[in-house]
Amino acid sequence: MAIRKSLEESVVFDGPSTYWGPRCVAAMQAAGFTLTMVDDAAGRVEGTFKSATVWGGLVVTLTPVGPTTTQIAAKATANVDNLYAAFRSPGRRIIEEFKAALTRLPL
Repeated sequence: MAIRKSLEESVVFDGPSTYWGPRCVAAMQAAGFTLTMVDDAAGRVEGTFKSATVWGGLVVTLTPVGPTTTQIAAKATANVDNLYAAFRSPGRRIIEEFKAALTRLPL
């Protein structure tokens, strides 16, 4: 059985959650995630990420903070029982892949 570890990060953005939800889905697809669940009503997107050195998942939760701002919480859970995890956090890499894809999307 694999040993897994979680890492969570959250950021607040301008714009309603109805704007950021589809952008999070598009960012996960652009970063190579396999979507496992998209729940617009709950503001939740889940996906798995697999590469040669990283195997894990990401749960993105969107929470309206006000009428014009949205908090995006990303929680990555990844296997840490391999040699590559000794050099770089796989959870950090999963979150970085998502954030990089989110910033590359056109406005």
